[in-house]
Amino acid sequence: MNPALLMDGTWPEIAVSCLTILVSGYLLAEVLVYGGGVMRIVARLIALFIGASTVFLPPASAPGSAVALSSPGVQIFEAQQASALARSANDQLAEGIAANPDRTVGLAAFSPLDIGGAEQELERGVTKLGLRGGILNSHTLGTYLDDGRYPDVKPLQRRTWDYLIDNFYYTSSGVGWAPPIAYVRKVISPERMLYAMDYPWQFVPEEVGALDAMGIGEEGLKQFFEGNARRLFKI
Repeated sequence: MNPALLMDGTWPEIAVSCLTILVSGYLLAEVLVYGGGVMRIVARLIALFIGASTVFLPPASAPGSAVALSSPGVQIFEAQQASALARSANDQLAEGIAANPDRTVGLAAFSPLDIGGAEQELERGVTKLGLRGGILNSHTLGTYLDDGRYPDVKPLQRRTWDYLIDNFYYTSSGVGWAPPIAYVRKVISPERMLYAMDYPWQFVPEEVGALDAMGIGEEGLKQFFEGNARRLFKI
């Protein structure tokens, strides 16, 4: 993706460029359901990559945004097609990030059904493209890993609670409300709770001000809004 071409292009050309970035078809769904509203989403995607000073770019997403394929990602496709789409998406994501490396970091898409290929693509994304990890979006072909069709998945060796504490990070995306955020900080760990917004689908700048009033102190707010993400994604 060439940011200069995006800025000089017409809206249809820009829309096609952003569609190829997302791959997952989620943006297409936005076109079908919301019509003209998709152009606001496309403009936000462009601003996210090129750093344009427009009304579409929320201050909270400026330096240090983590960018990845939106749900359902490539996991709605069969293994080989999913891996091909993941490689294309990762290449375009890395190209977009390279134009403004101080502004965004990325997570690599991969197909968990492509045994061998998934590992190779995740390794390529991190070691060669400079992405900061991988992204999986909930189900794969409509099922989850505890489904009976995956008999080789090994049983848990520890309590489920132990994995929730030691192996997961949690975000506020879609839940811009202090009580559940405070609950996770209390029962899991303040170091495991990150601020996030489903940008560009969700754009509620005022929630930042609301969460500023959570009553967790200046250091707690810095940890929640910035510090944990910087540590996790090595920003």
